Amino acid sequence: MKNCSDFQETLWSDVHGELGPDERLAWEEHLAGCAACREEREKMLYLMERVKEELSDSKLSREEAYALSRTIKGRLRAEITGVPWWRRFISAPRRFVPAAAVAMLLVLAVAWFSEEIFRSTTGVNPPDSGNKMVVTDGEVIRNLEFLEEMDTLQKLVQVLDEKETM
Repeated sequence: MKNCSDFQETLWSDVHGELGPDERLAWEEHLAGCAACREEREKMLYLMERVKEELSDSKLSREEAYALSRTIKGRLRAEITGVPWWRRFISAPRRFVPAAAVAMLLVLAVAWFSEEIFRSTTGVNPPDSGNKMVVTDGEVIRNLEFLEEMDTLQKLVQVLDEKETM
């Protein structure tokens, strides 16, 4: 076969049974005149028969081979047609559910603490605090004149009350 490197591909096609009628006729004419190609062809056919014999002893039972074949065909069919979105969600790793639960708990914790911080910075009391009045320094300063007038009015009321009692 060393002299016939042009027929190497033809030899492989012949051994695998893939030669067309025109190619087969040209190949058989070449084999009639070339002993090296004939010998190489016989070796290849012998080798292919040995491989088929060795591989035919399947370790799988008939049912297992059928189940394996059915699984492979199903996956190939799904690959060709595409998997629906809900199948991808169902077949997702089971780690998704705990991860989603942890994320939700984290969001709830952040919301809870941010509400507490918001309440403490705005001075708004929760509804259960009763009628307590929260006074900040800013409110006292803004209403200072009003408070001074209130103080003056209280003193006036006290003076008038004392005069009445006398």
